[in-house]
Amino acid sequence: MLRKLTVILAVIFVVTGCATTKKTVPMKEADDLRAKVTDLENQLQEKDAQIKDLEDELQAANKSAANKGYVQPAYSGVLSAKQIQKALKNAGYYPGAIDGKIGRMTKKAIRAFQQESGLAVDGIVGKATTAKLREYL
Repeated sequence: MLRKLTVILAVIFVVTGCATTKKTVPMKEADDLRAKVTDLENQLQEKDAQIKDLEDELQAANKSAANKGYVQPAYSGVLSAKQIQKALKNAGYYPGAIDGKIGRMTKKAIRAFQQESGLAVDGIVGKATTAKLREYL
């Protein structure tokens, strides 16, 4: 019985190998890998710096466009009724609840906002009114 157990353990040891056996990487190969990692880290830092520069340029361009009265393309489009009410409330023209319904009070606030903003007072939230309202969102 002891002999069978010894033979089984010996076969397992030969098939699987020693538990302490490690595959080692030669020193030159390890140095090459470290150099590649360092190079990739440097490239990543350069790309991060490029991204930061591009973000700064975009932000400056957006500020310039906003100062000239242009609507930024990312924000163009129609405002929802809730967005209109929220912007009017933030601007101090709408005292009511933000319920998403363009009623009498909302229309009155739109006209007052347009009047004070130097826009055509028509009660319609068109492109120019939308651009002005977005400043308050």
